Amino acid sequence: MLLANYGDGADVFVLRVTDNIQAYQEKLKARPVVQKRIQIDYETYLAWRNLIPNEGPRHPENERMSIPCSWREQRSILPFYGSKCTRCGTVQYPPQRVCTHCQSKDTFEAYKLSDKPGHIFTYAVDQLSWGKERPLLVGIVDFEGGGRIMCEICDCAPDEIHIDMPVEMCFRKWRQNHEVETYFWKVRPV
Repeated sequence: MLLANYGDGADVFVLRVTDNIQAYQEKLKARPVVQKRIQIDYETYLAWRNLIPNEGPRHPENERMSIPCSWREQRSILPFYGSKCTRCGTVQYPPQRVCTHCQSKDTFEAYKLSDKPGHIFTYAVDQLSWGKERPLLVGIVDFEGGGRIMCEICDCAPDEIHIDMPVEMCFRKWRQNHEVETYFWKVRPV
């Protein structure tokens, strides 16, 4: 496939498709996504489109991460790497210097978590959250192969969540502070 763009310069991309596209296409069917849509009311629609103001936070707003901190933690944030102890195999997120299981120091290797399936260990429905999506659904997720993280649950209603529900990671808009949109990893039902 050839993709070309012309205007104030030019960009050209050449993409080669292999036989593996068949396996990928099976994962990306539109019908299951459309059937799983969530009905929202008109007020929520207007808030998502920034046509009406949102109610402010009911608790102190979280501070945003500084640019130097984002730079130091870039491997664990965007590509979503944790660490795996080379002595005992314990997976941790965020990456640590000391293993929580065997207490060995600096014996870790990078361990990618974004492609690992998981399940809900426990969850909470936060009615006091601020933002466009209320209530905020927060879950503790255990990954297959080890590792645990607390993160937001998206693409489902509070009454659809249950313990041991299978989930997968997805990269979504997290919040907006002072006109800067921040993206991070959330989980959604499989």
